[in-house]
Amino acid sequence: MPENENDAENSTGGNAGFTPPATQEELNSLIAGRLERERAKYADYEELKAKAAKLAEIEAENLTEIEKANAAAAAALARAEAAEASLADRDAKAAHSALIAEVSKTTGVPAELLHGETKEELEAHAVVLAKYAGRKVDVVPTAGSGGEATSGGGMAAGRERARKK
Repeated sequence: MPENENDAENSTGGNAGFTPPATQEELNSLIAGRLERERAKYADYEELKAKAAKLAEIEAENLTEIEKANAAAAAALARAEAAEASLADRDAKAAHSALIAEVSKTTGVPAELLHGETKEELEAHAVVLAKYAGRKVDVVPTAGSGGEATSGGGMAAGRERARKK
């Protein structure tokens, strides 16, 4: 016999009112009750599982929408950059054409014959072409050109040519 109450609780597992099942039917009944309580805890498992699957599907759709939006934004950015590059190229070509026209006007050499990227290169080429054609082109050094000669197209250059003739 237990000597005190604590020993009595320890020997019966802390349940003073517990009596072990006397028959197999009582044991089966106890086990069935325990299984029912356990199954009741997870009764809505299939419903929760279906909800989780639906949520995952919605998140995947949302992610897809975000990816679509990001792809559209990237495509729009690429188009904008291409348009800016095209405009810059067009502006550079227009500026170069204007430069060729200016050199052609001042030297009298046809614009379609002139080649070069800078004003100095175009003017130097105009002088070479004029010499080849047997014409004399009055040249005035262009500031910053390192002494390269250009034709003078102003009033003073015209007066000078008239005096020489």
